Amino acid sequence: MIRQFTFHKPKEILQPTLWLFLSQACSMLPAILAYMAIYTLGEAFVPPYTLDLFRLITLAALGVGCFVLQYIVELISYYFTYGKAYRDTADKRIAYIQKLRRQPLGFFSSKESGELISSFSNDFANVEYTLCYWLPYPLGVGALLAISIVWICVYDWRMGL
Repeated sequence: MIRQFTFHKPKEILQPTLWLFLSQACSMLPAILAYMAIYTLGEAFVPPYTLDLFRLITLAALGVGCFVLQYIVELISYYFTYGKAYRDTADKRIAYIQKLRRQPLGFFSSKESGELISSFSNDFANVEYTLCYWLPYPLGVGALLAISIVWICVYDWRMGL
């Protein structure tokens, strides 16, 4: 089934999946930085009651850098996920129309117009949706979830459980 939805090129789903994985990983970075900033602020209430201002400024600068990185990765992810899927299906739509143009007139009298319109619009929309969402997202987010669970278990096995 994956071969059909990827136009017999299942390896081409790897690049969008990788970029979606990186995109989701980048979206986690601000939360990690916020945790570190809150932890740093909390240390100010523990003896010797000092606030590490340099660490807070560094975390703020890293936060700005994370947002820039996230923006860049999102653009690349969008290009490889949505742009590629739309280009592939656009090529297939053109090939479909060209194939219809070569059909004899008797072909069109035997088919209902709704059937042709449905296969043109709905079927290609389903393929686009599958290429953009149903294949890359579960793979990319699933890999990120597995890595996150392993990381949490390494950090603290009780929290991982």
